[in-house]
Amino acid sequence: MRMRGVTYDTGFLSEGTSTYTNFEPARVYRARGMFIVEWEGARAVRLIGSYERNESEQSQYFNDSFNVFEEAGVDTAFWCTFAAHNLPYDEDPIHDFDRASYGIVRVLQEGRGTTYPDMPWEPKEVFYTIAARYAALRV
Repeated sequence: MRMRGVTYDTGFLSEGTSTYTNFEPARVYRARGMFIVEWEGARAVRLIGSYERNESEQSQYFNDSFNVFEEAGVDTAFWCTFAAHNLPYDEDPIHDFDRASYGIVRVLQEGRGTTYPDMPWEPKEVFYTIAARYAALRV
């Protein structure tokens, strides 16, 4: 399904099957990323609804996609976003716009991260998942 130039996995395939083992409508809604944000111009104002942070779901999506690409013989693929600076992380769930980000790092509103002290972000689980999958390809 295409929506304003952004593709996302709805869970449905044209053959009537699902890419998800257990289809969850809420999971499809979360996959809409930045479309679950209310915007004022280019500034995120609030999330539309309540969402749990689920970094393992993002990692699982990467692994599932990677497996499909491997089976199909695809030799190159990339994740669409490294960092979404307009969707920063906040400890307050109401203002944690990173929940709507496709990024593999959590952009910090202030300061620097601890993993990479010179960077204004912290890696998410999927950052390490991607690194591990590609490292395993080295021979």
